[in-house]
Amino acid sequence: QIIVKPAKGQIDDLLEEIRTRTERNERVLVTTLTKRLAEEVTEYYTEMGVRVRYLHSDVDTLRR
Repeated sequence: QIIVKPAKGQIDDLLEEIRTRTERNERVLVTTLTKRLAEEVTEYYTEMGVRVRYLHSDVDTLRR
């Protein structure tokens, strides 16, 4: 099922979805358009108490 939501408020909508999924012991994969955005989203969700990591080509191969 694909759900299209407006761009406004998408970070908070995603946070709600992440919390719903983690309550069910599920994992969530979030894709971003840029490496920088991946890092910013990771920082924000970390501050919100979500266990999160970013993964992109600048991350050392052994750490990936």
